[in-house]
Amino acid sequence: MLMSVHQLSKRYGEKVCFNKISFAIEDHDKMGLIGRNGCGKTTLMRILAGLDQSDEGEIIRKNGLRVRMCMQDQFFDDSKTIFETVKASFVQAKENYEAETILTKLGFDDLHRPVKGLSGGEKKRLALACALCEPCDLLLLDEPTNHLDPLMILWLEKMLMRFKGAIVMVTHDRYFLERICTRMIELDRGELLMAQANYSAYLELKEKMLAEKEAQHQKRQNFLRKETEWIRAGVQARTTKSRARIERYEALKAMAAPERMGKVELNFDSARLGGKTIEALNVSKTMGDKVLFEDFSYLVDREDRLGIIGINGCGKSTLMQMMAGVLEPDTGLMDQGETVRVGYLSQETHMDDLSIRVIDYLQSDLIETKEETLSASQMLERFLFPKNLHYLTLAHISGGERRRLGLLKVLMDQPNILFLDEPTNDLDIDTLNVLEEFLDEFKGAVIVVSHDRYFLDKVCDHVLIFQNGSIVESLGSFSENADKIEPEIIKKEKPVVVVKPKSKGLTYMEKKELTELEKKMPVLEEKIHHLEQQLNECSDYGKIKTLSDQLESERELLEECTLRWMELSEKAEG
Repeated sequence: MLMSVHQLSKRYGEKVCFNKISFAIEDHDKMGLIGRNGCGKTTLMRILAGLDQSDEGEIIRKNGLRVRMCMQDQFFDDSKTIFETVKASFVQAKENYEAETILTKLGFDDLHRPVKGLSGGEKKRLALACALCEPCDLLLLDEPTNHLDPLMILWLEKMLMRFKGAIVMVTHDRYFLERICTRMIELDRGELLMAQANYSAYLELKEKMLAEKEAQHQKRQNFLRKETEWIRAGVQARTTKSRARIERYEALKAMAAPERMGKVELNFDSARLGGKTIEALNVSKTMGDKVLFEDFSYLVDREDRLGIIGINGCGKSTLMQMMAGVLEPDTGLMDQGETVRVGYLSQETHMDDLSIRVIDYLQSDLIETKEETLSASQMLERFLFPKNLHYLTLAHISGGERRRLGLLKVLMDQPNILFLDEPTNDLDIDTLNVLEEFLDEFKGAVIVVSHDRYFLDKVCDHVLIFQNGSIVESLGSFSENADKIEPEIIKKEKPVVVVKPKSKGLTYMEKKELTELEKKMPVLEEKIHHLEQQLNECSDYGKIKTLSDQLESERELLEECTLRWMELSEKAEG
């Protein structure tokens, strides 16, 4: 056991994050921590990392436990370069080539760039690199896939699957949770739900548990109806038996009904959209010396469900901003119909003045929905902002709650064409499920830039792919088009190898295979050692990327050979 958490409690004023929760983290655990925005996930992670204190309870840590955390908001010394920042974060330094490889995989080509000029997304990737570059026993990751492109996410998945220590992660990426986590914990109204399962299995277990609780409550209600008739008959508590029965009745009556977590209500209408929508005619855009795209034409359909995909820096957000009317093209024409009402959710929720109160941020007294007119306070409650949060400042709510508030403000204007740039960033899974249902019924066009594979598969039926400097339209979901993003880099997943039941002894061919593996494995180990030496001495970042890809490929091959050698050796031994 690496860490034991006992009766932990934390509150901020009237808000209870968690109340007397207990659990343990064991070596090799891969845990997913889920829950609503603002429920206390990041607070719990900070307490586990030793960066914050609980109000009650204790945490017992294994002697010498090494913990690293990737935080959502991390501050860096602007005077340092990218590489200096990573090296400075080490307590126990890795080899230079390993740090360089991780940074290169996370999209940093020039490691001597100053931190001062990095964007918000680049700083979050740098925080992830700092966490990954130091050996540790427990790795805490808070939204690690935010601002990663599909290539980076696939690389990170493989790295975390091979990670030898324990991992606790907060993420909204459901494919990521499904593939990596073998244990789930959920914060729900101050309590902790746990299961030894991956994400999809946990959802099934949770639904069964809730159904059982509701069935027990129904039985209790049926029993109480009979007991109420007995009480109303005027029975006196004269005997010990009668007193015990009355006490049992009072205790059952006091038990609360099982609660299902509140659900965000999205029932906004959209303004009428005429025949003319938005059309791009031979548009081009350049950033500095880089041509992002040129001669691009596209007509937005009235009920479009379009995803824009590609690697980081290719120009996806720029294209969306041009289509939404936020940016002008360098050449060509963006033509917008008179009835078009654009709703644009940017990648970053721009809330420059965090001293504004939550209710004042909406800048509206009355809000129209499909069925009724609501006050700002009523609408906030439907968006799961209880009344005790309405008059808090933006600085006192979580990043996920700010993102949900930004989404509410966009939908309040009843747009008929929605542009969503990384809408899943910082939103909790329950809100994403409701948003997906809303977009499915939305009477208007939806254009999405996202790296969330599950979200894209649920929402979009065709995609625009940034490919080798051009934009290509393709029918189908993200998963059906993933290998087209960078065909020479992203490879399709290897098929699962089903191992047949063992028979006694080795066949002639298996004996031959075992002998060949015993010769091949030392050669692979030597090749890996040679590549590691080359990387350690290399300063050309283009070559670092090539060598690191070769190294990863050789390590995967050695792992496959080792597993097969173990299987054959065990079979030979009977």
